[in-house]
This record gives sequence, C-alpha cells and structure tokens, in this order.
Amino acid sequence: MTTIETGRLDNGDETAAELARQRDTSEMLLSVARALCEPTDLPAVSQIIADAVPTVCQVDRGAVILWDEMTDTFVVSAVAGWSGALSRRLGLWAGTPFSAPALYDLMRSGGPVLLDGAHEDWTHEIVRDFDIRALALVPITVSGRSMGFVAAHWADTEPPAQLDEITRSRLTGLAGLAGVALDNNRLANEIEWNVEHDRVTRLPNRQALERTLAGMVEQADAAGRGTVVIVCDIDRFKRINDRLGQQAGDTVLQEVGERLKRVVRQGDTVARYGGDEFAITFARATHPDEVAPAIARIQRSFKHPIAVEGQDVVVSLSLGISSLVEIGTEGSVAERAQRLAASAESDLMAKKAGRRLARGATASDDELQLDTDLHGAVVRGEIFAVYQPQIDVLSGRVVAVEALARWNHPTRGLVRPDQFIALAEENGTISEIGTQVLRSACRDALAWGAAGYPVEVSVNASVAQLETDGYAASVARDLKLLGFPPERLTIEVTESKVVTDMSVAQSELRAIHELGVSISVDDFGTGFSSLTQLSNLPVSELKIDRSFVGRKDRAGAKIIAAVVGLGHGLGLRVVAEGVETEEQLSVLSELRCDRSQGYLHSKPVDADALMTLLQRQSD
Repeated sequence: MTTIETGRLDNGDETAAELARQRDTSEMLLSVARALCEPTDLPAVSQIIADAVPTVCQVDRGAVILWDEMTDTFVVSAVAGWSGALSRRLGLWAGTPFSAPALYDLMRSGGPVLLDGAHEDWTHEIVRDFDIRALALVPITVSGRSMGFVAAHWADTEPPAQLDEITRSRLTGLAGLAGVALDNNRLANEIEWNVEHDRVTRLPNRQALERTLAGMVEQADAAGRGTVVIVCDIDRFKRINDRLGQQAGDTVLQEVGERLKRVVRQGDTVARYGGDEFAITFARATHPDEVAPAIARIQRSFKHPIAVEGQDVVVSLSLGISSLVEIGTEGSVAERAQRLAASAESDLMAKKAGRRLARGATASDDELQLDTDLHGAVVRGEIFAVYQPQIDVLSGRVVAVEALARWNHPTRGLVRPDQFIALAEENGTISEIGTQVLRSACRDALAWGAAGYPVEVSVNASVAQLETDGYAASVARDLKLLGFPPERLTIEVTESKVVTDMSVAQSELRAIHELGVSISVDDFGTGFSSLTQLSNLPVSELKIDRSFVGRKDRAGAKIIAAVVGLGHGLGLRVVAEGVETEEQLSVLSELRCDRSQGYLHSKPVDADALMTLLQRQSD
C-alpha cells in the first residue's frame, strides 16, 4: 500500500511540477507578448525577442535571425547576452546580409534543432567565432511563410545533449510570438507604404510628392535657393490602353517610372502624379534652364521602345515645368508646394493644347503604330526629300525650291505629311528627320549647281528643333561637311509657332542668320505677330499663307498687297504659297510679289524630276 501511495504522491508531484512549469512558461510568454504590443518597428520587435531568450529558455545568449526573400539572404536582426570585445565585433557583423544555404534548409524543415561544433563546418565556425558551445534554432513561421529563426546559445553553461520539452516549448512559443509580431509589423509597414505609394509603379504617389515638395520648399527658403518641378505625361497613353489592354498599360507605366528614376540625380524625386502623369522634383535647381541636362537624359531614355505584349511600343513624354521663383512667396509652405506642382501641370496642359491645335484633327486609330514605326525610319532610309519649285514672278524661272519630307513606309507606302510631321514633333524624331532633309537638299542642290542650275533651297525647321540646344551649330557642321554655300540656304519657320515660343527661338535663329543663312517666316498672316515681334527676328523673307492667295474676293488681294508692302518696306523678300491658277499669278505680278510657289508651276517632285524641269526651262 505504501508503495502504491508513494507512487501516487510521486505522480502528483510530477503533475504539479509540470503544471508549474507550464504556468511559468505561459507567464513568461505572456510577459513577452505584452512587451510586443508597444513597438511597431522591426529592430524593436527583434530586440524584445532576443532579450527574452536567455530568461525564458534559461540559456546564456539569444538572437533573432531574419530571412529576406527578396535577396535570398539572412541578417542577424538582434542579439542579447554578449559583452566586451565580442559584443562589439558581433555588433559590426549584425545587420549585414549573408547567404547560408544550410541555414535556409533548416528554416524550411520547420522544427527546433540543437547544433554544436561537431555537426557541420558552418556550425563549427559559428561556435568558434562567437565563443559559444552550442545553439538551438527554431524557425519563425506565419501561415506557412518562413521569416527566420529565434536562436538560443549556450556559452558559460553546459549545453544539453538534446532539447528538453520545456526548452522546446518555450523556444517555439517565442518563435510564435515573433512571427505574429513581425507579421503585424509587415502589415503595418505595408499599410503605411500603400498610403504613400502607387501600386502599379511602386513610386511615391501624389500625396507623398506634395509632402516631399513642401519639405523641399521649406529647405529652399531657409537656404535662399529654389526648387524646380517637372510634370510629364505619356503621349497617346489612352490609345495604348484601348488597343493593348490595361495590363499592357501597366507595363508601360512601370517602365516609364523605371526609366525616369534612372536618369535623375540622387536627391531628386520621381512620383506618379496620377493617371499617366509623373512628377519629378529637383531640389538643387533654381531655374528651369538648370534642369535642361535632365530633360535631355529623359528624352534620350525614351528613344528605345518598350516591349509590350510581344511588340515594341515607342513612348514619348510631354513635359511641363515650373520653378519656385515663378510662383512667389505668398501662402504657407504647403500651399506654395501645391501651387508649384499645379503650375508645372498647367504648363504641360498648355503645351499639349498647342500641339492639338497645330494638328487640327483627332489622331487616327493606328497612330500608335505609326509612332512606333517613325522611330528608326531615317536609319532605315524611309525618309526622303521632294522639292517644290519657287518661281521668280518677273522672269518666270525657277530660282529656288522648298524641300519637303516624305515617308515611304515599308508596308503602307507613302504616308502623308499631315499624318507624321506633327507626330514627329511630339515624339522627338523631328530633329533627325529635319537633319536628313537638310542634308539631302544640300546634296541635291550641289548636283543641280554642278549641272549649271545654282538654285536656292528652303528647309523647314520646327520649334522642337529650335528648342534643341545647338541646332544652329548642327546646321553649320552640315554646311561645312557638305561644302554647301550658306547664302543658298533658307530656313523656314512657321509664324504662329515661332511667335508663341519667341524666347526659345530667337537665339538659335540669330545664330543661323550669322552663318549667312536666310530666315523665312512661313504662313505669314496666320500668327498675329506684331511688327515689334517681327523686327526682333533676323528675317529675310515672308511667305504669304495659301489661305490668302486662294481667296477670290477683293479682301484677299488687299491682304496680299499689305503683306507685300510690309515686306518690301522692311527690305524682305515676299513669296506666295499655294498658287494654282494663272489669275492668281497675275494678281501677284500686279502687286509686285517676288516669288510664286504652287501646283500651277509644279507639284513636289524628286531630285531627278526637278533636274529635268530645270533642263527644260533652259531649252
């Protein structure tokens, strides 16, 4: 009986002891859980767990090791229990990512494991280098997702031959608490990140940009400098979405964001401003001209197509710009930041509205494909020049030609100029097209001159070309390279556009004029320029718009007479465009217009046909 009673007492003692151990474990883990309710940042969570390991598990030291699935590396996030020089050395090492395939395999195994220097080479190195005798690792896992380890270390005390149930239970409990806390931290960070970032491009969103911009404005005020903002959008983005689908549109948005990030300097910010708009802030710029190199890098970065749904799509951007000095000092920092961004957006809208007005019609459904095909058309030899003669009204002889760009598309055949010129101005290919036409015109004119017909040539230049730094210098290089006399070249600019962008155009036009090249104002009478504006340009010639030449009423003749009188009064040559009838030519002769151009004389023809025309007039 006694033995039996004693056995019952022993069993009771064991049960009581086990309950006490479980109670102690629960209380310890509950204390850790309470501590984890406070912090939200990853280092603090990791440190609480690491600090708890020695106490909860009755070991000498503790650590938390986290797994970064993006880089396939581990990092020691927190340590506890080390001291002296070893603590300082471990502190330098902690936080540095490292690869450990064997550690990864242990993490995936799922259960606690006890290791000492006799197991593997890598554990031997850890035991030796960090002055421990053994370590236990238990994976941190949440919903099947591995996040790292809680580690317990024996250094001064004798390590067990195997983990007992208490240590296993407490380590597993700490790992569970760590998993929940780390996952909550991840979710909180994701929520905070999502509030201030765009889901598609992963760039800062409009809200984050405005807060960042407000800080930049405040710093600029304190330092006595400025800030510049660019707002840009993707040309014809809606057509990409409509034609290729939303997923393709998202791909384009992502790639645009990546390219913009690659071309800005450290300290500048790229954000998705909304829809297909992006914003770039320049903290170290005061005036818009200071970001010209960045704009050039942006333009170069979009010369290469984006691969979308198995096809290449060439994307171009429209840009609006504003600076802090332009918006003044009134209002709070936040209000000025909002005004600064809104001013850049307004500049963007104004430029796009101007281009739509210039185009005058809704773009065709296949313009997206034309846009893509236009890139590289010059290199492929698809762009060529044709020439429309200009006739001296008094002698009736060809004295000059206007060079016009044509596109021989490999599958569509000839593409009309009204289908691709405005498009080229938008996507930036107008510069290489203009250069190709200029060089072709000079070469052909040299050939005509060598045959005894030294006619002059006129070549069109868009505002987009004049905005390109060094356009005049490139013209000078081409003239020198080809050996073409500058006095036989005229550069034509459209009145309405050059007046709108007067400040941009003037310096390049003056530089061209200084080469000895003539400047012609095309479509004169449609741009509402004043005499003051006209006198500010180094103009040699006025071209009367065809809309006036084609009028049959007396008012048309009066307008022509007024332009001729104005031009001659300023010492300028006057050319009439769109001449189609003998009656119109007769009126021009009576009004002493200098030159006539139009289908009455010839449609635009290639270089060989023009040579034939010149030979025929000499017979």
